[in-house]
Amino acid sequence: MSEIENGSEMQIGCDSLLERAVHMTFKVAAIGIVFLIVAVAPSVAYLCRKEWLVDGSWLLAAASLTVPLALGLFTTAVLRRFDVDLRDDRVFRRFVLGFVAVLLACQAFVLIGARFSTGWDVWWLTLPRAYTHGDYLSESSVYFGGYPNQLFLYALFSAVDMACGALGVSSYPVLAAGGCLCVTIALAACLCVARELWGPRGALMFAPVAFVYLGLNGWIMVPYSDSIGMFFTSAVLCCYVCARTPVRRAVGMTAFTVVGYMVKPTIVFPALTVVLLMVPRAVRALREWRTVGSDKAKVLGVAKTAAASVLVAVALWCGCSAVKAWSFDADPDRAFSMTHFLMMGANDAAGGGFSLDDVEYSYSFDNPGERSRANIERWLRRIQDLGPSGVASLGLRKALTNFADGTFAWECEGDFYLQQRGRIGAVQDWYGTGEVGARPGSGLEYEVVCQVCWIATLIGCAAAPRCGGGRRAAMQLALLMLMVFLLVFEARARYVFLFAPYFVLLAVPGWMRIWDGVCILVNRRLEGRC
Repeated sequence: MSEIENGSEMQIGCDSLLERAVHMTFKVAAIGIVFLIVAVAPSVAYLCRKEWLVDGSWLLAAASLTVPLALGLFTTAVLRRFDVDLRDDRVFRRFVLGFVAVLLACQAFVLIGARFSTGWDVWWLTLPRAYTHGDYLSESSVYFGGYPNQLFLYALFSAVDMACGALGVSSYPVLAAGGCLCVTIALAACLCVARELWGPRGALMFAPVAFVYLGLNGWIMVPYSDSIGMFFTSAVLCCYVCARTPVRRAVGMTAFTVVGYMVKPTIVFPALTVVLLMVPRAVRALREWRTVGSDKAKVLGVAKTAAASVLVAVALWCGCSAVKAWSFDADPDRAFSMTHFLMMGANDAAGGGFSLDDVEYSYSFDNPGERSRANIERWLRRIQDLGPSGVASLGLRKALTNFADGTFAWECEGDFYLQQRGRIGAVQDWYGTGEVGARPGSGLEYEVVCQVCWIATLIGCAAAPRCGGGRRAAMQLALLMLMVFLLVFEARARYVFLFAPYFVLLAVPGWMRIWDGVCILVNRRLEGRC
């Protein structure tokens, strides 16, 4: 095992059977995704397939092996040459603040250089209230009626728009800047998690990939729940790993989960995994209390923590619900339930992704109960028509759609470029903004870098030793839940972006292990020559 600089977590034998099973399942999943990208994707047609990435998958996979070597050289140089002691809290705070400052400056440069306005769902969320409650009232009623999960984010965007209107400035760049800020804070929180789990060397390995791959990812220019949601997934994880008291941990996780759920429902996965992983420990504790007797102080502490979490959850849920009600008076009977997305996930003709035909089918039912029953019936009929082999084939294509693209399906949403607002040609050429697709000098280099980083991240996840205990297992189980969700329901690679820091964090010990192995091999060769 690589030397992970975190004393208590090196005792890997303390992992429960469930945590070991989660670790092995996640490693198998990471290996399987790499295999799909390299060996299967070139010969399979799937949704959002990018020929320029698929055709060179073997070469990109080979190039990705240089990432842990480059990170190893970087961390070794920083730790030795500059004598940086990130174990010191004051030094680490300066490091994080420097990371944040430089990243925000780079993101501002990106927004100035290549920002654009986009269509699809973002168009509805950034539409001023004067239009949604005026000229587009009927269309808005249909959209927000079907997708009430967008109402909270629309309320926040509307408040920003009204404030910007009072100041006489456009709200769209402000919203995009807010998304960038959310991503930056999320990565700063994950830096703290990396140091807590993997030590200073792990934090240094996490920083460059997080900066380049996630902090300057093209999706930061799109003001939507994916970039904003990354803040909540990272905040929940940071509370779980770094909070020093059980009350702070529980209340923090509860608060960020409740508000995050209003932004993106999948944000509940991290908190749900923590609860599941606590079940075996809770069972053991109950058995001990029955045999030995309960510790009144511990019982009182658990009761206080639970009460505080419930109070915070109820208060935030009521507050967020009030905000949603203010944003738009949507008809609750028009809302699509999970059965709608389950039905779309089994649409073989649409590759398990978005289907306008399915949307119109769900809209054709006015009664929520009838709509859900019709969705289930169509889903069952599709599963029966596909048969076992058809379901397996669709699952394979959905897995490729969700996880084979390191850009998270950049440019694959409808009406992606409505209006170009960038001012720097070089930045526009790097991201390829303005034209869908990629070619040399217009987006290809950016997408290749993303794909190399993504494959390197998956390789790191596959190579990681079993360290980090329950905190590592919580991240892994959250990602496994996300994988199952995307395989069963609507396939969409963009949904992976807000969980991308988890993948990079889990890859860090694998990169450390690879670097340590290379160093040992080189030292042996040198000793042999001597």
